[in-house]
Amino acid sequence: KHVQRCHICKSGKTCYQLLHERSVPDDKYSLSIYICYLVYAPLYLAGPIISFNAFASQLDVPQNNYSVRDVTWCGLCWVFSLLLMELMTHLFYYNAFAISGLWKQLSPMDVFIIGYGVLNFMWLKFFLIWRYFRFWSLICGIEAPKNMPRCINNCHNLEGFWKNWHASYNKWLVRKR
Repeated sequence: KHVQRCHICKSGKTCYQLLHERSVPDDKYSLSIYICYLVYAPLYLAGPIISFNAFASQLDVPQNNYSVRDVTWCGLCWVFSLLLMELMTHLFYYNAFAISGLWKQLSPMDVFIIGYGVLNFMWLKFFLIWRYFRFWSLICGIEAPKNMPRCINNCHNLEGFWKNWHASYNKWLVRKR
């Protein structure tokens, strides 16, 4: 059913979801490949969570869903986001208000605005970390899912927030049930 609905699989390529769900050949279940999976830096440091099956199946045949142009675009978006973080750090003092305790003297509306700014700052901080390591793995030929595929401001309920905040962890948990 998945292959019939997925536009990537219809084109002859293999999407991440199919790599994530299908099993790999028995020869891929070896101690050396498992150790490679455990110490693959873009994943264990702070990157997106990827299943062993998806990792092992991309060792011999690197990902082909993202072209060099797409990977370059991913890197440029990351650089733009880093510049935005620098701008926010220098011009908006949300975290200073939150840490100093001065927010206790402000009106409820001001506290809401500061809290909203801190939440967006945290979103951008984790976005930079996760997208950097995803970009690194794409350069190496390993496709990992995006964490935070949507901005936190586009999540209108708790379920949408959970599925988008740490999307790779959500996919990994759902698969492990």
